[in-house]
Amino acid sequence: MDTANDPRLLVVERALEDLDETLQHGHIKAPIPQDEVRDAVNAAQSALQTLKYAYADPEHLVEMDAFSDLQTSMTEAETLLGGSSFHEEIDEKPLAVAQARWAIDLVTTLEERLFLPGEGLQLGVIVEKGRVLSTRDHPDADELLVTRVAAGRGLTVVTNDQTVKKEDEVGVALLPPTDLRGVVSEGMFLGADQGVLRGVEAGPDGRPEVEGAAYHETQNMLTAYLNA
Repeated sequence: MDTANDPRLLVVERALEDLDETLQHGHIKAPIPQDEVRDAVNAAQSALQTLKYAYADPEHLVEMDAFSDLQTSMTEAETLLGGSSFHEEIDEKPLAVAQARWAIDLVTTLEERLFLPGEGLQLGVIVEKGRVLSTRDHPDADELLVTRVAAGRGLTVVTNDQTVKKEDEVGVALLPPTDLRGVVSEGMFLGADQGVLRGVEAGPDGRPEVEGAAYHETQNMLTAYLNA
C-alpha cells in the first residue's frame, strides 16, 4: 500500500496541520489547556509520519505502535478540549471548534476507512447516510440554505440547492469546515447534475450507496484542500 500517497492519511495529515495552527494562534479561546492540547496534536502528527512512510498494508498498519499512538494522542486531545461533546459546549469561534471536531473524527474513524474497498479521494473523509432535520434561509445569502442533518452526529450543511427539505434521506461527505457568509458548514451533500440526491440508502460498508459521479464535487473540494 502506497501510504505516502494514500488519501486517508493525506487528509488526516492536513487536518492535523490545520488544527495545530488553530491552537498555535489561540483561535479557540475557551478555558482549555492550549499547550497540552497542542502537545497531544503534535504527538499525533509524529505518529502519523511514521505511518505515512510505513508502506504497509492496512492489516499491518493498524497493528503498528504508531497507529495506537495516533489514536491515543487524539483521544487525549479530545479529553483536554472538554470531552466528546466539546464542540457543543464551546460557544465561541465556531469554525475553529468545528475544525477540531473534524480532525479528531478523522483519526477515530481512520481504521474503518483503511479497510474500505475502492479508491478515490472520497475515502479520505467520513461519508454518512443522513436525514435532514431542519432547513432555514441563510441570514446573509439568498441563494443558500442552512440545514441541520443527522449523519453520525448533528451537522450543519450549507447548500445552494433550495429544494432540500426536512426528512430528506441524503448522503453527506464531512469536509473541512468552511465559513460560508457567517455560517459554518461541516460538509456537502452528495449529488449529480440533477442536484442533491434524495432517498439515499446505506450500502454494505455503511456508506451511502451512490454512483461514483455523486462524489465529483467532494473530490474537487478535497483536491483543492490538499493543494492549498
